[in-house]
Amino acid sequence: MDNCQISRIFVSDLKRKIDPEPISIFMAIMATYAASVSSLNYIKSHERPLPSQTRRAVLEDVTRIEDLIRQVRNDLETIRLIFSKADFIAGRTIRLGNGAYLSYDEFKRYERTAASIFSTLSTLHRTCLKLELHARNYTGLEMFKPTNELGLAYELFEELRTTKDLSVDDAWTDLDRLAYFIESACTNVREQIGNE
Repeated sequence: MDNCQISRIFVSDLKRKIDPEPISIFMAIMATYAASVSSLNYIKSHERPLPSQTRRAVLEDVTRIEDLIRQVRNDLETIRLIFSKADFIAGRTIRLGNGAYLSYDEFKRYERTAASIFSTLSTLHRTCLKLELHARNYTGLEMFKPTNELGLAYELFEELRTTKDLSVDDAWTDLDRLAYFIESACTNVREQIGNE
């Protein structure tokens, strides 16, 4: 068997490979978005003006969260395109065990994009923790009385968490909607805290 035949078999095997399962990236994004919503809700529900140093740190964190959400949305558009062309084992739904058939090129593209998303999600999660840490350094925040300032986002999270047979296409649209709610919350926090 010559190198050309081996190469064709190798590429052919990769084309048949069932991978990845889109639920893994969907759940990672949703979980990190949930952390963002919780952090922003905590800040939005504070009752007293923040001192200038804390306010400045919080505003920097909120701006960073917004930038990172935009990065995830951009990469998510690539993910949407990759899976829009894919065939699935059990129909176009987000569920465990439902892998996608991707060509070698699409798989490599997914691999690069997923790495970018997971890196951004890691930074986003750390920024959310930093935001809460900055806010907790100020005793004027009512720690145990956060109100549900982000009701639409919470409702969508709950709906997605309990949904069975969510289509692959709807999954990306719903993640986009969540990103929109988070970006709106960031704008509201900047307006609210910036005017204190």
